[in-house]
Amino acid sequence: MREIDLIGKTLPKKDDLEIARLSGFKEIELGLRKEDLVNIKKTISLVESSGIKILGVHTPHVIEEDLDSFLKSAEIAEHFCAMLIVHSGRIPLTHSCRLMDKIAYKKKAIESNPGESVKVIENCIFKNGHNLVFDNAHIFIGSKNFMKDAKYLFENYGPKIKWIHLSDTTLVQDGLAFGKGEFNFPPLIKLVDKSYKGKVVVEVMPQFQKSAKDYILKVLGR
Repeated sequence: MREIDLIGKTLPKKDDLEIARLSGFKEIELGLRKEDLVNIKKTISLVESSGIKILGVHTPHVIEEDLDSFLKSAEIAEHFCAMLIVHSGRIPLTHSCRLMDKIAYKKKAIESNPGESVKVIENCIFKNGHNLVFDNAHIFIGSKNFMKDAKYLFENYGPKIKWIHLSDTTLVQDGLAFGKGEFNFPPLIKLVDKSYKGKVVVEVMPQFQKSAKDYILKVLGR
């Protein structure tokens, strides 16, 4: 994992984008809310004014019937030639994969929800020809043996893992700053370094992203 592969994540908010910039992130994943899609030209303009490169676009957490929000998110992703992360905590994975056929934009991958098992990921994503956003916290919450499951996914479906989210987690709460949860990072970081070529998002609050990045590089001795 080269340093350039570690990227931040923010909402399209001026203050958050500035924190990312000051933290040394030149590339980020953009997290979207429904209000950011009311005027997508305005949202794009705000983000472009930050000078930060958008490599990923995360759909808002809306219900399945709100197809327009997913399509507008895809428009923003296409504008930046970014990966579209198709995910909503309000939609189970068994339904999320149906959205993929309704989104024409090709550069996309599905993120599972917290607690959804590797079996569900395998059946709903990979066996339907889709790509995965690997979120360590989401998988950890539903796993009896996280590293066994992680190795299984990378060994059997490595080319279909197109994006990674890293955050600390407990068995009931994800998205925590590194060191605030129960997750054992070094084994996964070393597995990712060995098995994955792509972007790794430190998916914690903007003010904690630099320390997370520094921690990962320290584990790797870089």
